[in-house]
Amino acid sequence: MAQLNEMTKNDVTRSDAVSKLRITVLSASNLPRSSFIRGDSKAFVVLHVLDQTWRTKGAERSRSPRWDEEFDLQGDNSSALKIELRVIRRQTFFSRREQLVGVAEVQFEDLRRKQRQAYGQ
Repeated sequence: MAQLNEMTKNDVTRSDAVSKLRITVLSASNLPRSSFIRGDSKAFVVLHVLDQTWRTKGAERSRSPRWDEEFDLQGDNSSALKIELRVIRRQTFFSRREQLVGVAEVQFEDLRRKQRQAYGQ
């Protein structure tokens, strides 16, 4: 669901108490249909780190939505990045509700390690 972007060598190897991590939210696939009559729902992604929250724009109604949005997150190696995939479901013309489709949680330390491996640093 999320992919790391290239950063400078200083950004990758820095071990400050708090540092930045750039995340690109790319896409999702094979989302369940919301209803036979209403079709697919609008989907969006919510990122949580410490007390910070970011949200993508709502993707076009599709079972395979695409966002391609970048976010600069801040945290330390012990921080956890929580990624939630949500959809907006319309119950009537005037009412809607959000529904959680999936969630993943990963430590900043693991993301940085994978980034160093990917860029040979």
